[in-house]
Amino acid sequence: MGVTDPVGEHLPSRIAAVTGSPEFLAVSMAGHHLRAASAEEDDYYWVVQHEFS
Repeated sequence: MGVTDPVGEHLPSRIAAVTGSPEFLAVSMAGHHLRAASAEEDDYYWVVQHEFS
């Protein structure tokens, strides 16, 4: 089972609406799946998906 958003879609946009930044980090309950978004200088964005074996 991966990381799911229980509310729906557009998690980075929803976070940015509240905090002013789309950054987040989420790990599945079992610790096997990681999802993250980061805003860097010059409007660069990193989106990371990783599955641990």
